[in-house]
Amino acid sequence: MSVTENALAEPWAPPRRVSRGRRAWRRFTSSKLSLPSLVWLFIIAVVSVFGRWLAPHSIAPNFLVSSQPPSWAYPFGTNSLGQDLFSQVIYGVQFTMAVAAGATALSFIIGTVIGLISGMSKSWVDEILMRFTDVQFAFPTFVFAMLIVNAVSGATWGFILGLGLVQWAGFARLIRATVLSLREGELVESGRAIGASPMFIAMRYVFPQAVSGVLVFAAFTMVNIIQTEATISLMGFGPRPPAIDFGRLITLGSSYVLGYPWLLAWPVVVLISILVALVGVGEGLQAMLNPKGGR
Repeated sequence: MSVTENALAEPWAPPRRVSRGRRAWRRFTSSKLSLPSLVWLFIIAVVSVFGRWLAPHSIAPNFLVSSQPPSWAYPFGTNSLGQDLFSQVIYGVQFTMAVAAGATALSFIIGTVIGLISGMSKSWVDEILMRFTDVQFAFPTFVFAMLIVNAVSGATWGFILGLGLVQWAGFARLIRATVLSLREGELVESGRAIGASPMFIAMRYVFPQAVSGVLVFAAFTMVNIIQTEATISLMGFGPRPPAIDFGRLITLGSSYVLGYPWLLAWPVVVLISILVALVGVGEGLQAMLNPKGGR
């Protein structure tokens, strides 16, 4: 029997359909950085939540073990006061991620409300809100955030408030652009036909369409917030003690970089790894939520 006859004799089977979730996962992992970044951010999230119990040592001074190099007992070494750097980094991760998550959530809420109202309005409301957003874009956000943090003497909620109030404009622009592209569509028209209010239409039909872009933007917004928070701390406006952040650890480590380089190296490495992981996850989300770029 020929090869053609064998092929004809075999029963025909329909091609296997790949589920939507699997296709999305393939697109997310199309970048080699996305999966390792996701794993690392999961570890960082666990540390942020359970850091108090994961820290192997107290961060109180202990002069008996001052200036110890990295070892099994002290993986990142100790500083001149005998404080365990590994435990300090864990507390720094807690503070930094709490500020980043809180400020991103605040800017997301403000930007979403302004973007939805502006996009659904066809009157002077849209014009005023967009001019207000333009002013926010033009204002030196770093200076504004530093003023708020300084006004509240470095309280944690002050960092969240100050950094959240300077990042909402991008969310507002993104949400408004999505609303403008959808407000004349069939879903919105059907909502108007049944007498639904503009805000119900915006939340029920328009906002879900903008979630994909918002998730990607939120990942990159967290990168900006972490960088800004660390810079504010480096300039001497860090969180009030006993809170610890990467800016303070880097500042202290830079003073002893020649004799004790690990005091500077480990906080910098961990901070950069978090930023790179957020960028990697953001790129993965962008590929996952953009079918044209997926496989």
